[in-house]
Formats: sequence, structure tokens, C-alpha cells
Amino acid sequence: MSEVISALGRFLRQSPPGYAAARHVTDIERPVESDETVIDLRAKIVEDSALVQRDVPSRSGSGLRYFLDGTQRQRTVAYRKGEVSAPIVYGFVGAIILERQGREAGPCDGYFDYDEALYAPLELTPLDEMRSVGIDVRDTGATAAAWGDLARCAQTAISNQRERLERALAHRWLERGHDGWLAIDGALREQVQFQADSRVIGIAKSHRAQFFEGADQAKVFGLKRGQRTSVFSIGGAVFTWYLRLHEPADASPLYGLIRVEAPRYEDGLADEISAWLLNETRPTSHPDARFDRMLYPIRLCEEWIRSRMPSPMAISAGIGASRA
Repeated sequence: MSEVISALGRFLRQSPPGYAAARHVTDIERPVESDETVIDLRAKIVEDSALVQRDVPSRSGSGLRYFLDGTQRQRTVAYRKGEVSAPIVYGFVGAIILERQGREAGPCDGYFDYDEALYAPLELTPLDEMRSVGIDVRDTGATAAAWGDLARCAQTAISNQRERLERALAHRWLERGHDGWLAIDGALREQVQFQADSRVIGIAKSHRAQFFEGADQAKVFGLKRGQRTSVFSIGGAVFTWYLRLHEPADASPLYGLIRVEAPRYEDGLADEISAWLLNETRPTSHPDARFDRMLYPIRLCEEWIRSRMPSPMAISAGIGASRA
């Protein structure tokens, strides 16, 4: 049983004035990513004189041996009553690096971290009674009193904590040095400080930033399975390219489209990494809704973390609530 949930349950069973359990505990979804596309035209093509579509030469095997991802669970478990009604949100976050050896993949020793706490707008409602008995309550920084805004601030605070765990694992892995390459779920430039010779790549599955317009953007959307774009740099920070993992057919032009980030550019490296990634598409990540862009080992990371999370039933039982 979660220590945080157990402590909260003991506190609520004392019927403290101004507090109530969320009698129908329901999941809060992750913060919805904005549909707004940010146009970022800093891209500088480094591989060709203009952006082109390139066929990735096929090759066997994969040099990817380590895989990093994190996931989270958040649920409104209680609320503060009074002039300011505020949700009290339980957040569990975890991050892990899996190591593949042969056909098996398991946790890399020393590379699993997790954190759990309650989140609330402490500036609006300090929750002194709860904190005085040792319950870990963290401030979401929210100042607006609207319930929806308070919930979104809690979601964001939990996501930020997950990202901190992911960055810490990546830095630890880079500092220690390992054989094989590390694939990080997410943009490399947002997560780690790396050297040019670091054996690490980032895999961006979302495309909120758009780096080309017009005919060049049409080339990106027109990629077929097994094709990539020319390598380009973004502000000189990383080298990156688009790669199509699955044929879009009649689906969205984003179907099966990822953007790979690497710490350096050298002849043949983008083809080699792209071939590895194409080989990683079997088996697929079904039934995950993002299977067209998610590597199977990355899905294993998320499943391993979820197996360590307190279940929805355990959370509900721990605070004496029923599950909606």
C-alpha cells in the first residue's frame, strides 16, 4: 500500500473539519497537449543543399540497447471545503531505463526512480492540519480559484516532477558510460546535457513544433515508410531528421511519423540509426493508441512502471472511497 495514501486515509477517517474524501475517485488525465503548432524556422539543413526525402538502406539488428521513459498517475482523492474549494490530487510518477539483452528486456540496475505525493494550491489553502501530521503535500503554484484551473495546475506539477526524474536518470546514465545506445522517449534537447560523442538519441512523437513550411513541409508529410528527411539542426543544439515508421495510407500525415534527435552529425549515422528504429517496429506497441510512433521497448518501460503504481482500487480502498 502507498504510504501517502495510507497516511491520507488515516487523516480522513478522523473527519477533520473542512476536508472531505473524493467519494467517487476518478482518474485525471494527463494535461492535454496543445493543438497549437509553433512555427520554428531556425532549422538549418546540414546534410543536403535542400531538404530531400531519402530511402533508408535496410540492415539487420539494432544498436539500441537501453530505453528510457517515464509515466504518471494522478487522481483527485480529496478536497478542501470552504470559501475556496480546492482539489487535493494524488500523483505517482516513475521513470526507468530498461536494458535489452538478447530477446529479453528488464530494468537496468540502479535506473528506476519513483515519487509519490499529494498536490494542492497551498497559497490558496495551506492544508496545515494535513501537513502537520507528516503528509507530503506539494504546492501546485495555482493562484486562480476556478476548480478546473486548480486541477490543471496539479496535473502540470505532477508532469514536471516526472520530467525531473527522467532527466536525472538520463544524466546518471551518461555520466557512468555504458556500451550500446540509449533511446529516450521525447526530445533530446529538452531532457539531457550531452557531449557530441554521447550514444543517445531522442524520439519525438508529437509535432507541436513545425520547422518547415510550404514545399518542404509537404516533403515531411509525404514521407513513405522507410524514408527519412535530410538531417537538419535546430539552433545548433542537436541534429535531427524526420522518419516514417509506418505507412500512413488514409490516416493523418502524422501517422507513424517521428523526429529523431542525435548529438552529432556524421556520414551514415542518420541512416544507421533510422534502420535501427525501423527494425524496432516489430513487435508493435498495440494496443497503445500511440503504437504507430512508439517503440515496443518504450511501451515495456511504461508497463513496468504501472505495475509498481498503486492500483485504482487500492487508492479508493486506502482513502475509504468508492470508485466511479
